[in-house]
Amino acid sequence: MPIKNSYIKSYCIILAAISFISIYYFVHHQLVIKDDIQPAILAYFIIKSFLIFANFTRAFKAFHFNPIIFKALFNLGIGLLLAFLYLQLYNDSILILTDCGLSLITVFSLMKMHQNKNEKQNYI
Repeated sequence: MPIKNSYIKSYCIILAAISFISIYYFVHHQLVIKDDIQPAILAYFIIKSFLIFANFTRAFKAFHFNPIIFKALFNLGIGLLLAFLYLQLYNDSILILTDCGLSLITVFSLMKMHQNKNEKQNYI
């Protein structure tokens, strides 16, 4: 069954770019950051990787509503923002752009899921 949504290609390109930039920054931070803050940096990038993975899977399932995934995406988005503020990453413009992009894509996923809430329920 071919995907007919016009936004899927650009959506995936943006997510792939965010993924590659995040991997680069993860490797960079692993080499540079001190050991005392290392668990916080690791938690930040784990949240980010879960959000990227969840957004990739949402695009290919046409954003069918699932309450568990909806709440997980919402909470991971909030967790990403809190980790971003806690680690004071607002001095790096590339991380600001990637996190804002990832947050906007997550909001887009949540809006599409909420829009499809009454159309077809897809419970796990």
